[in-house]
Amino acid sequence: MAATPRGAGSRRHGTGFTLLELVTVLVILGALAVVALPRLPDLDGWRLRAWADSLVAEVQTARRMALHQRRPLTARFTTTGYQLSTAGGAVLRSLPCPSSVPSCLGGQVPSSITFNADNTGAALTSTGAALGLRVGDSSGAEVQRLTLETETGLIRAAL
Repeated sequence: MAATPRGAGSRRHGTGFTLLELVTVLVILGALAVVALPRLPDLDGWRLRAWADSLVAEVQTARRMALHQRRPLTARFTTTGYQLSTAGGAVLRSLPCPSSVPSCLGGQVPSSITFNADNTGAALTSTGAALGLRVGDSSGAEVQRLTLETETGLIRAAL
């Protein structure tokens, strides 16, 4: 009797996925979609929070630069962002709003603060009082409130 080649009578094993594996992957993807999709529309909120943190850092840097360089520097706040310039008007630094939220700053804007005003080390606001700034989107959704103090130039989160 002739020997049959090895595996000739056995079932051939495919290289695909089983139905159980496919169903398991679909269930996991469905669960992730239920958790992740509701959070996607809030990406602008995250961008604005990051921008507010950057704004605080920029203002603190401007204050230190004015004192270190021993010259007055003016920070201007508009609805579209922040800009730091010299007394002659040369722009040193700027921080525009995120591209997805072109108008991100509200409150007492437009306004400005001069750090190291008249080379005295003091800060002077254009309103004569502490500046209240609101970071948010154009629909009015507020992310963070900031207060820029008169005379000291210190910025802090408002309560």
